[in-house]
This record gives sequence, structure tokens and C-alpha cells, in this order.
Amino acid sequence: MLVKEYKDFTSNTFKHVKKKPFVGWYYADANVAIAREVKHCYKLYASVAASGINLMKASMDEKLNLVMTLKATIDKARYIVDNANLYCFLITDCGWKPDYIWEILNSNVKDEIANRVINQWNKGYAV
Repeated sequence: MLVKEYKDFTSNTFKHVKKKPFVGWYYADANVAIAREVKHCYKLYASVAASGINLMKASMDEKLNLVMTLKATIDKARYIVDNANLYCFLITDCGWKPDYIWEILNSNVKDEIANRVINQWNKGYAV
């Protein structure tokens, strides 16, 4: 379900990027948040593999905890896609005009971009 929703979100978003460029911002913001959730899933998988838990021999509580954590992560990713899709729909189909500067200043994408630029800058001086 998440993959289908993400595919629909991506295809719907790119139809409107030329006319409404700020839709791309919501797309980028959603992708940063989804990447964070995917990393969480990888860490969960890695921790299960590293701990040597045999899922077939694990207790019901361990299995249930693992499944519920995974479900919560997937639900959060679906919420991110739904929320971004809603904002894109409001901009493209309803004529909503958000206060763009506050969206950018309060976004995690800005922080991610700043961190990457700073890291690249620091690598240049590390030589």
C-alpha cells in the first residue's frame, strides 16, 4: 500500500512542478522524511540480525514487538506521503497559496541541505 501511495504521489507531483514549483519543495520534504523512516527500518532489521534472534524461536512478545514497530514505521511513512499529497493537492487544484518562506524556514529539508553543504565545506579543509 505504501509503495502504491508513494508512486501515485510521485506521478501526481511531477505533473504540476512546472506550473507550481513549490510542489517540488513538498516532494523533497516528504522524501527526506521518508528516507528517515526507511533508515529506521534498516536499523531495526540490523538490530534483529545482530542480536541473533531466531524469529522462529522468538517469544510471542518479541515477535509482536517487532511487527508493531515495523507497522508504526510504515504507518508514519504513509502519513508523510498522505500529508504531502494533501498539501500538493491544495496548491495545484484548490488554489491555496501558503506562506512559502515559513514553510522553507521550518522544514527539515533546509537543515539537511545545510548539513550537507557544511560537511562538504569541512571536507575541503580536512585535506
